[in-house]
Amino acid sequence: MNIQLQPNHASCLPTSFAMCMDIPVHMIFDALNHDGLERVFPIPDISLSCRGFHITEMIYVAHLFGFSVVELPKSLGVSSGDYVHEIPLPYNLIKWLNEGYCVMEVGRHAVAWDPQSQRIYCPSGKITACSIRDVIKKHDNFYFVIGR
Repeated sequence: MNIQLQPNHASCLPTSFAMCMDIPVHMIFDALNHDGLERVFPIPDISLSCRGFHITEMIYVAHLFGFSVVELPKSLGVSSGDYVHEIPLPYNLIKWLNEGYCVMEVGRHAVAWDPQSQRIYCPSGKITACSIRDVIKKHDNFYFVIGR
């Protein structure tokens, strides 16, 4: 995986996906016909007023480029009526993800995770060593980009 810097403040999600798919982030902008900077909210702070990107757009673009995307929450919730039970992520799924799939983690900020190097690639330019277990402990939502 090669680090890419996000071209604007609203593009950490597409930049992270671009790193996982090994394509320039501008190819994602071209496929979606926008760069996330359209101001859609009446907020003076430009960093909070832009449209940004939705995960559904990333799933669509990944499909266009021949990739699959699987969402996997931190835990698996099952329910019956008013009852909800949280099941921890099964170890065999963690092991599967650790054996060669690029991992996206998405919370308030998106980054890419490379299982081969055990590193998180942040679109701001920072690269940090991190095991999959640490990634799962620290973040909420995960999107796994599965190669062609």
